[in-house]
Amino acid sequence: MNQRTPLLFCLFLALLATGCAHTYRIDPISRKAPLRADASAVVSVPRDGSYQMEVFEGSGRAIAQVVGAAFNRRLPRVAMMRDPAALEVCLAEARANQFDYLVVPLFTDWINREAEYGHPERVQLSLTAYDAQSGKPVAFANINAKCKWAALDGVDPEVLLATPVDISVNWFFSPAGTPAPNGKPDAQPDSPPSAGGE
Repeated sequence: MNQRTPLLFCLFLALLATGCAHTYRIDPISRKAPLRADASAVVSVPRDGSYQMEVFEGSGRAIAQVVGAAFNRRLPRVAMMRDPAALEVCLAEARANQFDYLVVPLFTDWINREAEYGHPERVQLSLTAYDAQSGKPVAFANINAKCKWAALDGVDPEVLLATPVDISVNWFFSPAGTPAPNGKPDAQPDSPPSAGGE
């Protein structure tokens, strides 16, 4: 037997135990125009991610904090809502508090077969920015993030999504004509999925 085989096997187990390499894809991503850097935004809290019959408590707030941090690096005033709510409720609150944008993250897929509870193998997030006054979407991104292999301890969804969320938000504010992260030219936002907490 090759003497290196046990060592290689041990290294493989160590990699599994420490987590997984993760990858992401942002597609589609679109905007009507660059978002204004002098504006303000409020981020809604999505419902917690779920897989089959399990709901992973706290995951919605964790993602809202990631999204809020990305916008906070680019805007002078950013806040986060307390609880999940329907889109119209969120828009009304944004208007009442004089925010320019309502930002709505929403889990659209969550696969948790092999990883530890609450640590998804794959998660999909839609991210939509609305003009608070008109209620119309002005920027949209669909983000798929996943582990390259199953991890014994899994990866928090906010870790999987932090980089692609920041890249998406950065492009929302970038000058007109800046190539999108998916390599495609500027495009009008597609109709986003049903947003808000419902």
